[in-house]
Amino acid sequence: MPTRRDVLQQGLASLLAGPTLLSFASCQAAVRPAGRFDDEGVVLASSPEGGEAAVRAALAPLDLSWLSAGDSVFVKLACNSPFVHPATTAPSAVRGVVAALYDAGAGRVIVGDQAGVEHVRLAEGEQRFGATRDLTRRNGLLQAIDDSGAEAHFFDEADYDGGYFEGTPPVDTYWTEPIWLPNIVREVDHIVNLPRIASHSLAGYTHGLKNAMGWLRDDSRFHVHHKAGFFHEKYVDINHCAELFDRVRLTLSVAESLLLHGGPDRGTIVALDAALAVASPHLGNHDAVTAAILASYTAIHTSSGDGTQYGASASLVNYGFLNYVPVETGIPWGRGLVGYEGFTPHRFERGLSKDRALRRTYALGLGIPEAVPVQLQGTGHDPQLLEDLAAYSSELLRLDGA
Repeated sequence: MPTRRDVLQQGLASLLAGPTLLSFASCQAAVRPAGRFDDEGVVLASSPEGGEAAVRAALAPLDLSWLSAGDSVFVKLACNSPFVHPATTAPSAVRGVVAALYDAGAGRVIVGDQAGVEHVRLAEGEQRFGATRDLTRRNGLLQAIDDSGAEAHFFDEADYDGGYFEGTPPVDTYWTEPIWLPNIVREVDHIVNLPRIASHSLAGYTHGLKNAMGWLRDDSRFHVHHKAGFFHEKYVDINHCAELFDRVRLTLSVAESLLLHGGPDRGTIVALDAALAVASPHLGNHDAVTAAILASYTAIHTSSGDGTQYGASASLVNYGFLNYVPVETGIPWGRGLVGYEGFTPHRFERGLSKDRALRRTYALGLGIPEAVPVQLQGTGHDPQLLEDLAAYSSELLRLDGA
């Protein structure tokens, strides 16, 4: 008699035969027909050989024709802290992506970020605390950049006034103050977003959309945390600034481990038997899949108790964060706690209708897709994960089948 795992493996074989669909049709919102795989699809790749192999598998079906010989590409890390992956981007992801970009004809590849404000500050008047470059030495990302032959570029090494420009937000933005972005955005031809898959004590999860916080100058970061009534919507709007939106070609997350029940720096670490890579030209669809993956693993793993879990207290934690940053760094931050506006956390694990970030990004696009094509690549896919994805129904993402 076949075991449960036998049944799951048989199901996996059928899924590998072709693309599957994550359906959004149950959500009460504007729904549009599924797009072509090459512009809206998501690749879910797996490899027991590690992150670089997972990157190769994830990129195999994607069209990189946007990259012409000699073009410049900026690879945006998730380097929030000095902690190693999964608290930050996996070094293997950097090596794999940079190699692929050079192979595709890139003339110049630049890799970088600016760390979170509790670790690194570049504030008005050239006040400085910490340095992202130093953090990348500690978490292995600088070595990966050097190994790959790319250039390292960290926004906090510029001048506060001269190193940033005012971005052009979407017309109906939730921002009431300027969005200050680093000059490098306007100096490159293309951008590749390289986040991780992790929980976040303030945002719920930190994937492709949330990774945009790293672009911001110190005062813009303060605005998101201080006037937090539309916390999630504001970091989505960063991605839709014209200068970024016109250049981001690909979002690719690599997970050799996952960070659950906490974040962004500490939480329950779950090592994976096979590295996962999720890649898509469509930022929202990428995060729809990674949010479902995070929800799946969170449901089956018990919290280690390390880190502050996301939940009803998220706005209170954010309030404390506004006070913690100037105390920790010795540099005042914005207007402090005066005039603080709290926010209501979202229950993203319950599906799209509860996910404030995804609903905002689809609202800024053409509406909610009827279905998102998901193509499985590589080997070593976790049958339990695929079963969990297939089990989503009603208000949750639903895997309809091949």
